[in-house]
Amino acid sequence: DYLNGEGDVSPCENDSAPLGSWERAIGDAHPVDLGAFFDHGGWVFSQDIQEHDPPVLFYNLFSCGPGRFTDENYLAGAYIFHTTYGLITIASSKSGSMLNFEDFTAPLGEGKSIGEAFYEWFNAQAPFQQWEKEWYYGMVICGDPTLHVIQHPSLKIITPDNALYVNNHRLFPFFSPLIFGTVDVEVAVTGVTSMERVEFYVDDEQVAVDAEAPYVYIWDTISFGRHHIKATGRDASGTIFSDEIFAWKFF
Repeated sequence: DYLNGEGDVSPCENDSAPLGSWERAIGDAHPVDLGAFFDHGGWVFSQDIQEHDPPVLFYNLFSCGPGRFTDENYLAGAYIFHTTYGLITIASSKSGSMLNFEDFTAPLGEGKSIGEAFYEWFNAQAPFQQWEKEWYYGMVICGDPTLHVIQHPSLKIITPDNALYVNNHRLFPFFSPLIFGTVDVEVAVTGVTSMERVEFYVDDEQVAVDAEAPYVYIWDTISFGRHHIKATGRDASGTIFSDEIFAWKFF
C-alpha cells in the first residue's frame, strides 16, 4: 500500500467482473506467469538480457516493477549495467508505467534531454487523480538523464503542406498544396546549431533570403498554375541543406 489507500482502488478482490469476480493476481510475493497462463509469451530474466545483449541504447519499459532498484538484479538495471549498449531506462518501481507517450516524445523531438522530457511528461499529467498517483508515482530513470537523442540535421518546408490555403489560412487537407492569395512559406531547421541563412526559390528564381529563425517567405505575388518551391540553407561549416515541393497557386 504505497499511498495509504491504494488497496481500496476499484476493482478490488471479490468485486464483480464480466465473468465471475476479480481475484488476487499476486500471492506470496510471487507474480503470476501470465505468459504461461495464456499459453504464449514467457518470462524475461536479467540473465536473458545479458545473454542476448540487445543492441539498444534507451528503454522505456512498459511493465510493472522493473525499476525497483532496491531489488537484486532488477530488470531496468540489467538493461544498462549488464549489456554492451544500454545507457538509460525509464521504468516503474511498483505497479505502473508511462502513458500518454506524446507528452514525453514531443520534448525529445525538440532537442531536450531524456531527463527534461521525463520531467515535462510528469508535469503534463497533473493535476493527478488518485488512480494517476497510484500509477505514475514511483516512475524512475536509471542512467544519465542528461543524455539527448541525436537529431540528424535537416531543413524542411513545413508550410504550405498538402492542404487548401486561402489568404494564409489553412482550411482543410488536400492532395497537394493549393493556394488562393498570399501564403507564408515556412522552413523548419533541426539538428543544426547555427544556420547562416535560408534562401527561398520559386521556379528556380531566388525570391527571398532570411538569416534569422523563424525562416519565412511571404509569397504574395500574383500567379496562376503549378510552381516549384525550394528552400536552401547553409550552416556555419558550409554544409548545404535543402527541401522542395510543388504547389498550385492562384491570385
